[in-house]
Amino acid sequence: MLFDVTGMTDRNSAILIQKSISSMEAIEGCEVSFTHGQAMVKGVNLRAENIVNAIESLGFEASYLQQIDVEETV
Repeated sequence: MLFDVTGMTDRNSAILIQKSISSMEAIEGCEVSFTHGQAMVKGVNLRAENIVNAIESLGFEASYLQQIDVEETV
């Protein structure tokens, strides 16, 4: 799943978000880029709403962009 994240100002913001998402149940992987303002999350039976809520609870804004296939990111 790909998410748009606004409010990240530096690498530390991205690390904070990545750690928070990675600690969630069913998450298999997460990459967050503050330069692109996006988070890519991999897992099974994920709910976009839960991930958006986790990001927003940290003080950032987030929105679900799209479902992506793993092959597209290689």
